[in-house]
Amino acid sequence: MENADRNINLEPYSQTDANVEYSIFDEVKPPLHLYPKYTIYWLSILFGSLFGSILMALNFKKTEEKKGVVPVLIFGILVMILHIATRQLINNKSLIFSLVFNITGAKILKDVFWRKYIGDNTTYDDRSVLVPVIIVIGIGLILSFFIYLLGSLKF
Repeated sequence: MENADRNINLEPYSQTDANVEYSIFDEVKPPLHLYPKYTIYWLSILFGSLFGSILMALNFKKTEEKKGVVPVLIFGILVMILHIATRQLINNKSLIFSLVFNITGAKILKDVFWRKYIGDNTTYDDRSVLVPVIIVIGIGLILSFFIYLLGSLKF
């Protein structure tokens, strides 16, 4: 009968932290499934800031910061327009020129938009980027085919 003498607490476990009480019965939010920050960074360098801004906008839609969707998409479109216009204006078709634009856009996406709308301390599960990459490569191949066809046509 030694066990009968023990004081057993049948109340739900709770813990007080900074005047807020947490219980094991509190609702647990499922983890966010986001495209990883550095994956967006590298894919923006490879495929352009517009692609990175689309992935970032998809991330924002998964969080409570949906108000960042429009600004990040406008940023991606403006960077693409500025890139094309500048290349045409100075007649520079080099890969280095494009990489400078892509790296700059990727850095702004990572350091400004991610920090403002998601935050560096947000925990999330990595979301696969395989489908978006396949879509971008497919679109690129289709556009390349049409450019090839238009280039071979005689007007």
